[in-house]
Amino acid sequence: MKKYFLLILLAFTINCYAQKTGSINFTINITSPSFAGRTVVQNAVQPYTKYTDYNAYWFTKPDGERYVMINGGKNLGIVILRNPDNDADIAYQDSYRGDQLDLEMRYNGSPYSCHPDNDKGPVHIHYNTFTPGELEFTFTGPVTFATGTNTSDYIKGNINGTIHLCRDAMYEKSVVAPNCNCDPTIYASYYSPEVGRTPSACENAVLWRVYNALHPAFYPLLNIAITDDGKAKFTEGTIMYRQDHSMVDVTEALETTDACNAANKRRDLVSVDAHTRLFNQDDYKMSFMQSVNTDQFSPKNPAELQANMVKMVKLSDSLYKLVIAKKMSSEDANRQVNAATKAINDSQKGVPDIHQAEVYAHLDVSARVNAQYADPQFYGQLQHNVPGAAFEIYRPSVKYSDGNWSPFIKYIGFGKFNIVKAGDQVKSIAPVVTPGTNKLALFNVVIEIRGGKDLVETATSTINFAAVPALLNNN
Repeated sequence: MKKYFLLILLAFTINCYAQKTGSINFTINITSPSFAGRTVVQNAVQPYTKYTDYNAYWFTKPDGERYVMINGGKNLGIVILRNPDNDADIAYQDSYRGDQLDLEMRYNGSPYSCHPDNDKGPVHIHYNTFTPGELEFTFTGPVTFATGTNTSDYIKGNINGTIHLCRDAMYEKSVVAPNCNCDPTIYASYYSPEVGRTPSACENAVLWRVYNALHPAFYPLLNIAITDDGKAKFTEGTIMYRQDHSMVDVTEALETTDACNAANKRRDLVSVDAHTRLFNQDDYKMSFMQSVNTDQFSPKNPAELQANMVKMVKLSDSLYKLVIAKKMSSEDANRQVNAATKAINDSQKGVPDIHQAEVYAHLDVSARVNAQYADPQFYGQLQHNVPGAAFEIYRPSVKYSDGNWSPFIKYIGFGKFNIVKAGDQVKSIAPVVTPGTNKLALFNVVIEIRGGKDLVETATSTINFAAVPALLNNN
């Protein structure tokens, strides 16, 4: 009996080991005339991977689409496959714009990258096994690999091979979004630690909830501006809308009112650790610039200004040489330099401050969802112009000692906050979050408006703040 038990245990151990190792095997029969008859043979063991290893990752989505992503690994190169069927034909595409089969190999002791030869036809793949824990597919067809800088130097041949991989049969999950029948499984068809990853269907539903509420709130701002398409000529005072790739594109029309619809397109990327903490989003922003007459910043007498600047530089050099030689104190030197600078500035009185104008000509409007600002962020004067807001803070523009200016700023918060006041000034603000709350719950939003005073006031009177509270209903 004991011997029988040991045999069962040994068989189980061997089976587990077999499940936890994979392999890559292929043979290339070279057809190029100069190398005809030669072969390239590759055989390498592939290690078992964890479910958090997105460099060896595959899944089947609920709609049946299969996805394979292999990046690196021993002799694997880059493999990206998207196909719902057991068979697919793969052609070479540069910049990884579609399916890929790009294998690392060695020929005559040197490493090369081998990919389908589009001149001869695609490489055919066939899945033998596609389960959460195991993947095996064969591939056959014409390939090419480079041995020089010209395509005429490339070696061509026919490949036959098999990739067999094993991994944990599980996937990471987010929580289920409140009031939403959604799939929390994270099918990361895109994964970059620096940029982010594909959201789960539940995370995507929350991204749609944010868009569905903030779109009608911010969309009216487009009425105050024209689009900067790089072609139009803008007259003085024209406000231009400047779309940036880092911003959510508010010009897109609403495509859905049902945020939980599984058929919705992916709204955005989320950070790779988004499922471990409360949801937040801070890339919902719009930027505008008002054209100004640059002639007004010209000095009254350019030649005189240039001569005075040269004199001041010479004076500064001579004074600080005296300081180094200990023939003058640094205080006296600074006093004379400051006096010379003031004289130059006085000669230009009436000429607008270009640093101030630059700041005042810009308008930036952003929304941060589930904001958790530090207390000093909110210092300023309390106002009460926006109905339904938890707070509204106004901060005037100031000139810094280096000659630059800060913009006028307004913060308008919706949701629950603990606010400590001192008269009409804010001492501190902290968001109120129920302990153990759902990580995909939306409990506050803070809208920030910054720029020139007139532009800030225009934005404040244009934004549809009444649409914002819908964001916090979590449905």
